[in-house]
Amino acid sequence: LAVAVCPICFGFEKTESGIYVQSGMPVGEQALTKRVLVLAENRIRYFYGDIEYHPRVLICATQKCIGRIGGGDATSGSVGAFVLLLGPKGMNEIDISHELSLIEVSGRIGIYHSIMDTVPAWFDEGVAVVASDAPEFAALAKANQNGCLNTPTDHLPVDKTRWFEEASKYPFIYAQAGCRVAEWMATRGGSHGISRLLARIAKGESFDRAYAEH
Repeated sequence: LAVAVCPICFGFEKTESGIYVQSGMPVGEQALTKRVLVLAENRIRYFYGDIEYHPRVLICATQKCIGRIGGGDATSGSVGAFVLLLGPKGMNEIDISHELSLIEVSGRIGIYHSIMDTVPAWFDEGVAVVASDAPEFAALAKANQNGCLNTPTDHLPVDKTRWFEEASKYPFIYAQAGCRVAEWMATRGGSHGISRLLARIAKGESFDRAYAEH
């Protein structure tokens, strides 16, 4: 968040409104990154119907840059609906659109519900998997048309800290969460159902109630 407030203080330079790149990043790399960012935004726009939240984008040309500002070994990352961090390992349409979905969910439910983790981690991440159309999710959905490997939602982490702990050991839970969300969407009007659920949570309704009702 400190870097987002003052990117220039941390070695970034502004290239256009809302976008900052690591100082010295070659112009060619900047152009490629922006093209991929546009493709990812189009994917999210198609899923949600529109993009309501536009974070400040910080683009690192090196992994060392990400580590220096607190991102560790991450390929990309986001903070609420405010910051999108991109690095060399995550400079692709799927990873970026995944983060943009997390940002859209956080923005649509509001700061309070985002801080309180009103939306379970498995649902938030599952929506991002579906929205980004990650290939591992597509493979799972195709191979298991009558179920998502019989993995009930209560076995998927609700808490974000627990989610990342489990995901580091078993990355396939991303695909499983995506499959569960896709099953729910199939009976709720597709991605329109996601938007309705988020709007209801923003108004104070519990996730369980919004999730259970049509």
